[in-house]
Amino acid sequence: MGVADMVMTTILLDTGMVSECNPMARFFLFLGGLHGLVGYKCTTLVVASVCAQLIMLQRPKTAKAVLHTAWCCLCSWTNRNHPQGRE
Repeated sequence: MGVADMVMTTILLDTGMVSECNPMARFFLFLGGLHGLVGYKCTTLVVASVCAQLIMLQRPKTAKAVLHTAWCCLCSWTNRNHPQGRE
């Protein structure tokens, strides 16, 4: 899902029809262009994956809860920042 987000974001940003709504991602986009944004998104994917794997080694149920919580936060953030989600 993260890779699909990264690909679609870079394609849409390249068209100039959309802008990045995540303030951190927008900062890296401003700092390094699309390369900076891709680097940021790849880094967050790697950090999240490693953290989930480390938690999974000791507490599988906790890791599942953390990932579900992160997914819900992401969906909430996306809906809140989507123009149709503001109605």
